[in-house]
Amino acid sequence: MDNVLISVIIPAYNVEKYIGACIDSVTSQTYKNIEIIVIDDGSTDTTGAICNKKAAQDSRLVVVHQKNQGLSAARNAGTEISKGTYIAFVDGDDIVSEEYLEEMWSLTEAGKYALIECEYGEIIEGTKRLHGDQKSVWKGKASDYLLSDEFLTMACCKLVRTELVKKYPFPVGKIHEDVAVMPRMVYDAGQVAYTQKSMYFYNARPDSINTKERYYLKHLDMLDFIKDNISFFYQKNENAIARKTERQYMYALLDQYGKVKRHFPNRKDILKDIKKNLQIQVKKSMADCEIKGKTKALLYVSSYIPELWLALTKD
Repeated sequence: MDNVLISVIIPAYNVEKYIGACIDSVTSQTYKNIEIIVIDDGSTDTTGAICNKKAAQDSRLVVVHQKNQGLSAARNAGTEISKGTYIAFVDGDDIVSEEYLEEMWSLTEAGKYALIECEYGEIIEGTKRLHGDQKSVWKGKASDYLLSDEFLTMACCKLVRTELVKKYPFPVGKIHEDVAVMPRMVYDAGQVAYTQKSMYFYNARPDSINTKERYYLKHLDMLDFIKDNISFFYQKNENAIARKTERQYMYALLDQYGKVKRHFPNRKDILKDIKKNLQIQVKKSMADCEIKGKTKALLYVSSYIPELWLALTKD
């Protein structure tokens, strides 16, 4: 049944090569009761014009043009005007399979589950690459899911009850904004479902925000978000999730140290601050039984000599 309205929010900025296919993948969904909200975030190419043309062809599609404010602001703007019971985010340069919403809604069991996640796939040089076994389905407590290896921090690949999305707006002016809100959103969902079927496909673009060659200091936003999540889960008495997040924080500190040193070697102040936080966190995590002996020793030494970790873990 598709009697429940689902809002699909598409933030778009200078994606003229991709936005047409993205919108077409949503308008062709087998689940029909949808509203499609495209937020043109101040595009300077033909993205806005393409969106307007698509809206003229499908009454379910609404296009909002705003000055450029970033991905978080675009997602928040779409959320504010959404009317659906559930929300799905689709980035303007990605596509979804035609059964995406139908299968995701089916997994909610008529609304029992507040958050559904699917496996993602990639589009590399026009070819789709699937991840996962395409068959496994898991349902259970959100806290158990956050402890699993299946949880994806990204806002995409998910169908989320609208009140949860509105409870946790994305931080404007930041990047890695998913890290700030998705763990909390998942936790508050209580019960979640996950399928390993790849139904969301992102384009592996050379100008992606995560491309190594395009590293810039805004990536450090991630560290503050992870640190805040540690406090969040300890406050909820979810100690196992908090310790897992602490491990994530340590590895993120080491990773960001290496990237800052590579791209901004003169920013000694930032490198010093990252090393200080790394030493504090590593000392706290020495009692973590999930970190084995050799790794524990390596982390301790690397907290003083991060270059050692980077040399030993280099791709």
